[in-house]
This record gives sequence, structure tokens and C-alpha cells, in this order.
Amino acid sequence: MATKPEVVFSVAPASDNNYNLNTLFADVTKWDKEGWLDIVIPQLYHETDHPTAAFNLRLNWWSQYNYNAGLMVGHGLYRFGDPKESTRPSLQTTAELQKQFDLTRNNKKVVGNIMYRALNVMQNKIGITDQLGAIYKNLAVRPFLGRAVAPAPAEPAGVKLENGTLKWTTSGNVKSVLYYFADLKKEGIVFAITDKNSYLAGPSGHYCISTINADNKESKPSKLFKK
Repeated sequence: MATKPEVVFSVAPASDNNYNLNTLFADVTKWDKEGWLDIVIPQLYHETDHPTAAFNLRLNWWSQYNYNAGLMVGHGLYRFGDPKESTRPSLQTTAELQKQFDLTRNNKKVVGNIMYRALNVMQNKIGITDQLGAIYKNLAVRPFLGRAVAPAPAEPAGVKLENGTLKWTTSGNVKSVLYYFADLKKEGIVFAITDKNSYLAGPSGHYCISTINADNKESKPSKLFKK
């Protein structure tokens, strides 16, 4: 940490912490609690209707015991559409992956999702990669994890909307994130991430801007502008 403070350290334990403790002799929750891990990625490779290791139950457990570590979820992409891995009907449909992502999205502790493994992304069995494409159809901002190295990002200044173009100024080595809200009562989306200081707004609605530094630490957003 002293030599390269920007390095983020993670482990991917088994979903069953009793197995981690008693078979692997790995006290992962202690590592989380002591702050020795930046990210913990439990391998939640089973489906939501699994009789003994249901995805949602294991997710709830880890979201209680991640302590100081950022919680990411490992999804068993390799099990989808592969009868050698499982004959359970839920793993023969892309709806199961969508259900898992919905559960993680509604869990405030979860900061990201990881697919195991890359080979199965390329295979696209039962259209599972197409489903990933639908899940990740919008841009996303990577979370800040680990230790701050870069100077904290300042909120963008002088933000204005002129003739359909958003304009602003920034300071330091940062990028800008544009958020779009079609309806202020609903969740918005990341409209763009740019190193420029102007951007043509898209459809009618509300926009705001923040900045992110090299650590992916994000500033406060600007006020909302209506187009």
C-alpha cells in the first residue's frame, strides 16, 4: 500500500463462508472487517431457486458481512445453458441472469458485477451474452474503491445550456459525467462521459454534470438543467 497506494486488492471467496473458514482456512470476513481487502467478490454461481445455495440468500449474507470492503458479485455465466453444469430449468433461460442483476441492483451494498468467465461470453449459449448487452445498454461510472491518490475532483463550474448544448468548466485531470433524466421521479442514466467541456444534449428532459478523477472518485453534481 505504501509503495503503490493506487493498487486495489480483491479476493473472490466461495459463496459459503463456512467452506472458506473450515476447508480453505480463509477468514474472509475478518479480512473485510480489518480493511485488508478493497473488494470482496463472492462467487454467487448458483441460481435463485437453488435448494441449498440460492443466489439471493447468499447475496443477503455477504451484504451483511462485507464490512469495509466494496461488495461485487461474481455470476456463474458458465453454468447458463450448459447441461453438464446444471439441468435446472432456471439456468436454461436468460431470465435468471436478469433476476440476479435486479437483486444486485436493488442491494445498496453492491458496487459491481463480474462474469465468470470470458470464454462463455464468446460462446453466447442460450443468448446469454445478448442478455448482458441489454443489461449494459447504458454507460456506467466505475465506483471509487481503495485509497484516494489523485486530488479530489471539483464540481464543474459555470454549467449552462445554450442552444441545446451543455457547457461548463473543469479544473485538474478529470473527466465529466453527464446524467439524463427523462422523468425526475425515476432513475436517470449516464448520458455521456467526456474529457470535453461541452456536449450536445439529447432528448428533452433534465441534465446535470459531475466530474470524476483518475481514482474514479466523483464530485457533487451540478444543478439540473431542463431541455
